Amino acid sequence: VSFFSSEDCIHLLQVPKLQALLDAVLFEPGSFLPARSAELEPQDVPASAPELLGTPHHLLLHELCRSPKTLVEGVLRLAHQATDLDTGTFKASTTTVILYVVRLAARFDNYVSFLLQYDAGEHDSIRGKPFRGLALDSQAREALAAARRGLRKALLGELRPLLLGWYHKLSRELDEAFQSEDEQVLDENVRHLCVCHSHLLLMLRSLTPAELTEPLAKSIACAVAFLATRHQWNKELLDVWNGSPSYDAWRVPENEVYEALHVLRRKLLGWLRDTATQRQLDAVLSSVVRVSEGSGAMLPPPGEVPPRWAYLSGEPNRGRFAVHSSRARRPAEVEEVPTLLKEPEGAVVVDAQVLQLTLMAAHPQALRHAVAEMEDVTQMFGEVAMQACLTDRSAHREMYRLVGRAHSIAYWDVDTKMAPLEHWRMYYPQELHPSEKAWLPAVLEPVRQAHMMQPVPLQLYMPEAPLAADAQVA
Repeated sequence: VSFFSSEDCIHLLQVPKLQALLDAVLFEPGSFLPARSAELEPQDVPASAPELLGTPHHLLLHELCRSPKTLVEGVLRLAHQATDLDTGTFKASTTTVILYVVRLAARFDNYVSFLLQYDAGEHDSIRGKPFRGLALDSQAREALAAARRGLRKALLGELRPLLLGWYHKLSRELDEAFQSEDEQVLDENVRHLCVCHSHLLLMLRSLTPAELTEPLAKSIACAVAFLATRHQWNKELLDVWNGSPSYDAWRVPENEVYEALHVLRRKLLGWLRDTATQRQLDAVLSSVVRVSEGSGAMLPPPGEVPPRWAYLSGEPNRGRFAVHSSRARRPAEVEEVPTLLKEPEGAVVVDAQVLQLTLMAAHPQALRHAVAEMEDVTQMFGEVAMQACLTDRSAHREMYRLVGRAHSIAYWDVDTKMAPLEHWRMYYPQELHPSEKAWLPAVLEPVRQAHMMQPVPLQLYMPEAPLAADAQVA
């Protein structure tokens, strides 16, 4: 770690093989030390009993418990060096190094946080101290506590704003690509946004409920909502390189993303239900809708007033939130979060347990291209990406409810069936029967010449029998 954390050597981490080598050195568990050999010591070098060189749990845990200083200082230097490599854009050669350091520092933080939580008896899923070889003395405890503070400062104070800056720039480019219909930029930037979201999620994995704030809760919720709808899951994309720039590759194992979500969702739900004010709840859940419906923009547009969100009543609905009402202006006073007895018909609902957004019991998808490109739609909403739920389908009509907007779209296709033809005598003014010539051309011809000749003349048919002399309807 110390070798790569120097200014001269950090650029070597652009090479995937060297990234894999450093990961293996840090995170592979090494040989296991059985309990029966715990009190034995190696008597010679090289050891004649290699099993005595193992550890009860993990080499990194063993090192952090015994001598954390060198490792911690190396990782922190690496994080600071990576921050200095930023060029202000995701599409740079140094991005590969920065993203790798984010992953390494986040994973290292997981180990440090685990040891401190285990030592304090505060781990979410471990009761007591059932594991051997993980005891911390006061010196190691102080060193690890300082390490966690340093890691959080580097991850949340330096690297997170850097990634968010990339994200907002990519999102603006995506909006422009929607308007210009640049499919290549659309495809590339959606992949890049997925990469940013996955790294923002990883760096928050070890947060405690007390450390959650509105911006961090928004990052978690938006990351999961965006990845659920935009990332190509189960496509074996990990470390696949097809000749594109190195920053374009997907480097985060999908099971690691799922594990981070599993660890964070209970903390997020507790914060939304028990800590968040009405204003914070509105801001976080409205950002989920915004990320789901369009280009993924997390920043609200100027002057946006978010709707008022509410809890849904009942223990099974503890993780579900629905739009209560819309607002014309921001409230001047602190409001109490309302509770709805049942899910309102047609309301947007966010389930924080699985971070899934539904509208009228349907999941949002990108609005069909044929519908989005209709002249009426573009005049009403502009050439922007929109998410919609298909709420009804019939033989010739599809009903879409737009996410985040108080509008529905009815899309009708063309009915190719012709009306049944009951008469076969074609209408020609000069060939009418005498009883018809007396009045019909004078009434019909002005209308026919004005409205039935362009772009193609409309053929009219009449009954085979002549009209009566006193007829007034043809």
